[in-house]
This record gives sequence, C-alpha cells and structure tokens, in this order.
Amino acid sequence: MSSLPHIVHLITHLGRGGAARNALLSCLGLARRGFRVSLLSGPSESPERELIEQARSAGVALQTLPHLQREIHPLADLAAAREIREALSRARPDLLHTHQSKAGLLGRWIGKKLFQLPVVHTPHGHVFEGYFSDWRTACFVELERQAARWCDLLIGLTRREVEDHLALGVGFRARWRVIHSGIDPAVIRDRGKAGADVRRSMGFPGDAIVLASVGRLEPVKGIVDFLPHFRRALLREPRLRWVIIGDGAARPKIEEAIRGLDLVGKVALGGWLENPHGLIAGCNALLHPARNEGMGRAIVEAFALGLPVFAASSGSIPELLSDPARGLLFDWRRRETLPERLLEFVERLPELASGREVRMAAAEDYSVEGMVEKLALVYRDILG
Repeated sequence: MSSLPHIVHLITHLGRGGAARNALLSCLGLARRGFRVSLLSGPSESPERELIEQARSAGVALQTLPHLQREIHPLADLAAAREIREALSRARPDLLHTHQSKAGLLGRWIGKKLFQLPVVHTPHGHVFEGYFSDWRTACFVELERQAARWCDLLIGLTRREVEDHLALGVGFRARWRVIHSGIDPAVIRDRGKAGADVRRSMGFPGDAIVLASVGRLEPVKGIVDFLPHFRRALLREPRLRWVIIGDGAARPKIEEAIRGLDLVGKVALGGWLENPHGLIAGCNALLHPARNEGMGRAIVEAFALGLPVFAASSGSIPELLSDPARGLLFDWRRRETLPERLLEFVERLPELASGREVRMAAAEDYSVEGMVEKLALVYRDILG
C-alpha cells in the first residue's frame, strides 16, 4: 500500500475536453508517483476513453456518480450530493481536489463542512462570461465567492484566470496558485506524424489553405458566430478551407449555418476523432474563436505540432499568444474587422512558418510532468 496520501479528485464529467484531460492526466501522473488516487465523476456521453483506461491501468480507482451533471436540476443535485457524501465516506481520503463548477460547488461544501477535509479546487476557467444571462451569472459569481471559503487552495490554469476571479471577489490572492494544464508534446508530435492527408480526406483541393478547430461544439466556443466572417474572407481568398473537429450541442446550428451560408465543401465537420492531432498536423493553422476560455489547451497542442494560431482575445488566450511568432489575435468586439484580420493572418503564414521551433518550444512549458510535480508539492504543503 502507498505511504503517500490518498487524493480524491471530483469532476462534473469526463466528456472530451480540456478539464477532463487535465483531471485524468493529473490522476495518472500522481498514481505513477505512488499516490493513492480515486476519481469520481458524473456520466459522460463521449468520455476520454483512452486516458480513462490508462488511469485505471495505473491503479486509479474510478467511480461514476449517476446524478452528477452540468445542468441545474434540484432533485438530481440533491441525489448527486448524497452520492458524493457516500463516496467520500467510503474512500476516507486525505485531501479532496474538485474540478469544474457543479462538482466544485457540491464537493467543496461536502468535503469541508461534512468531512473537514483539506480541499483544493480548479475551476478550469469560469462561467462568468458567454454562458448565461446577467442574473444567472450574478448568482454563479455569488456562489463561487461563498465556495471559495470552503477550500484551502484555488488553482488557476493561467494568471489571467486568477485575476478574473480576484476582480469579482472570488477568493483572495494568497489562496490562489497558477498551475498550467499539462500536455505531452512528444506524444502529440508522434500522433501528428501518423496523420491522414487532411485535404484528401475532407475533399479539399490540393492547394487549400486549411484552418483547424478542435473541441466541444458549444455556443461559447464561437464557431457558429465566426462562420459568416469566414465566408466573407473566403470571397477574397478562395483557397481557404476550415475543418472543425469535435461534437456537442451546437453541432446542429453549425450544420444549418454551413448550408445557409453556402459553405458545404468549404467547411467540414470531422466529429470526434481518436487521433485529432494526425489531422490537425496536416493543416496550415489553428482557428480558435472561443468567446470565453480557461487556458486554451487546443492552442498549446497546436504549438506542439508547430502550427501558428488565429484566436479570439478572450479569457486567457492573449497570455498564450504573447509572442508574435505564435500567431495573431482578433477582437470579437470589432466584428467588422474579422474578415480582414483573418486575411492578414493568412498572408502572414509564410512568415510565421519560420517560427515553428518557437511554438514547439512554447509547448514544452506546459508539460504534464511539470503540472503533476506542482500538484504534488501543493498537496504536500497543505497536508504538512
């Protein structure tokens, strides 16, 4: 049996996305370092199967809590609270680490108030912009202010995320730490080498300038909103193409917009892929139009592949694109400039090609090993 502490991670769901990968890679890395690790999560429609199996093989105890879900549902939330309480009662951990909003609110209250556990929370961005109406957002801000009092440490993925929370009165500076969400650049590059020909597989012409987007297809990710601007840029640069990898609630609207804007054959939906990096590696650049972003994991993974990035200046994204060699930002508040800005980026692609090594080096600053090492130090500091 491990002599190191027993850490329980609690996350709302393990559906494909940055938060799930962060939690799974954290658990996997901690287990390999000798920690006893458990991971509690709600059900997921499209789970991160490969990482889940790796975590299980490394000794992480995984448990699904049937009633834990993203949506607000009082009866289901009460049932989820009971499931969390029962799971913690059985596990008897030394520390609880919660992820995301719903699991964070329920888990922090139960962990601190009922079990007097040391509690760490990672919000993975925030829902204070681009998700809900003003009054619902105000409610979430107040809930997060209260929940911040129920934990020993808050972890932001970027400095900007920490500052956003502090500006709204969520926690205080001494209780926040920045730990970037980790990736494995070497694995991503290996998968990139094994990729398919994106132009041939998507039916694009051989001289196409292909932009890739990857992630959950949710309204806040900005895909639907960017399509009209892409169409206007396409009128001036007919070689432009866009492949969108992922799935989610916004997919029907994206499909409708593609048809309505006469972009069939110009914009392709790839769905979830077991090896998205293989397809992305064959593209010219990453397009990331999210209106709110915790860290922008897809951007860091694009850097690992050497790709430049065209992204919205939302959330923490400007922190990632601080070096001009990494790509170009656009501002959603200046909609009328977006087609011109995209064309400017496309014109700069030959120049940006020389920054490939700079981008690949930037990805090394976001390694899984570094993330896990910092987490282990945080846990040891809290537990003494």
